[in-house]
Amino acid sequence: MIALLRLRESLALDSALVGASAVMVAVLFPRAVLAGSSAARRLLTLLMPVVLGAHVAWALPAPLAGLGVNLAMTLLPLLALFTASLAPAALLGAVTRRLLLPRARPADGAPVDLARAPEAPACASTPTPAPACASSPAPRPGRRAVVALATLVAPAAALGVGVSGFATATALPRVRRIRMQMGVLPRGLAGLQILQLSDLHLGCSRGLDDLERFLATVKAPDLLVLTGDVAEDPSLLAPALRMIAALRPRLGAFACLGNHEHGSGAGLARAIFARSEVDLLVNEARSVGLGASARLSILGIDDPGWVVRADIQPLLTAHLDTAIAQERPADLRLLLSHRPEGFDPAHALGVDLVLAGHTHGGQIGFHGRSAGAPIWPERYLWGRYTRGRSRLYTTAGFGDWYPFRPGCPSEAPLIELVGRESPSDA
Repeated sequence: MIALLRLRESLALDSALVGASAVMVAVLFPRAVLAGSSAARRLLTLLMPVVLGAHVAWALPAPLAGLGVNLAMTLLPLLALFTASLAPAALLGAVTRRLLLPRARPADGAPVDLARAPEAPACASTPTPAPACASSPAPRPGRRAVVALATLVAPAAALGVGVSGFATATALPRVRRIRMQMGVLPRGLAGLQILQLSDLHLGCSRGLDDLERFLATVKAPDLLVLTGDVAEDPSLLAPALRMIAALRPRLGAFACLGNHEHGSGAGLARAIFARSEVDLLVNEARSVGLGASARLSILGIDDPGWVVRADIQPLLTAHLDTAIAQERPADLRLLLSHRPEGFDPAHALGVDLVLAGHTHGGQIGFHGRSAGAPIWPERYLWGRYTRGRSRLYTTAGFGDWYPFRPGCPSEAPLIELVGRESPSDA
């Protein structure tokens, strides 16, 4: 697992989360009623030594350092989710306590909080209960249990989301079938299937064994495309390309570069691609014939790499202009762009279909859409997008830097082109 923070930053953040949780439990949860708070206190008492132990191991030589990083990075989202759940848990507990354990008023008029009342009134042992005691019955144990359970719902759900996020990320990527409506298509293009692999990040959370197991589960598509960030470790790129090419797609395999290829050396990546059977397109175009009935133009643009700029559109537009200048007339234009922002210039220049990655879907999703989509709709984070007759699919990716994906499983989309039959084919 990649360390998202430096050791000191991670220790400070994990410790702050444990401390904040402890303060919130002490302030928000009454000891007398919310039995769940006792479990939370015991958990927090155990967590601090675990946090310290993880960071001590991180500072030691390998393999202990790797174990420490993994544990520290795993604790980070779990602690954050647990801390965030405490305020809703306290509110739900307070509402449930008010409904099930209402305050009573005995004969002397002084209010008695049944939630804090002892299980048996002190006067219960007298032969004749006093009037004040008679109107203050002890709350039923079953109701106390319901109140306690109510306070555990939010923390349990938060921890469940955290655990499922790691479980989802470690599962083998799935093939996600996407039917892409394209309007009028000639017979050779209708039904064409394109398998997209993107953001494998081999050498990080995924390895060659994961790729091999995945490829063993899929049939050869008509066309296979790689949309960048194939390998963090350059030594894994050549064997990965051999495995991918061995699938033998009918129309071949094509690729574009991602920002991580630039990070490890774009020149080295291009040299490795040149010795493989996967055709790398760097601001280039290829024309693929589908018999006598149709022709497909495949465009591939370079990634801005690690260039930090507010607007990368001019650079992507310039790259696409260079690629389009090389293309031959075709019935459909397909663009491979690591970044989905390439969709905007592609739409302006009349490209029919764009396949992109880079975003990992934000790694948090809900019902097949990125949780960040309402905040950043212009980023095209995950899924299908349409502008005029142009279409985009942004994949959530095959791998990741940090294996945490609640509601956003890794994937390899299988794009099927769907459209009305061209009049010339009728």
